[in-house]
Amino acid sequence: MPQLIKPIDKISREKKIDVLFLSFFDEDENIDYNFNWEESNVRKKVIKWLDENNIEYYPCQIFWQDGLIDLRYIGNLYLDVPFDLNNNIYKKIDKYFENLDNILKRKRPIFFYVPYDYAMKNSHHDDDEYFNKLID
Repeated sequence: MPQLIKPIDKISREKKIDVLFLSFFDEDENIDYNFNWEESNVRKKVIKWLDENNIEYYPCQIFWQDGLIDLRYIGNLYLDVPFDLNNNIYKKIDKYFENLDNILKRKRPIFFYVPYDYAMKNSHHDDDEYFNKLID
């Protein structure tokens, strides 16, 4: 069933906070739109660890670009954890992905931080007429 998955910048604007998310890249750190996220053992391992540590996460899209109407979902995950270097959950996540990166060579998750101010660059996407203008 089709599902509307919000881009990470939209999540940041709705919550009015800096946000964290995971994305999966190939060995050259390029976005891989053919990535089979449903079958990825790396992604399954990450989700298992998030679940075991009671860390909330949700599907998200990459940072939206002007003119983009639709984008295939490639397994990105928004982490519902504050970006706070003193937060124990944040520290745990940071340590996990730092260590994981040294082990995994391919299809490794990249841990991203999106500042709220940066997400606001796309605030015009929140206007109801934005997408109507694209498809007219």
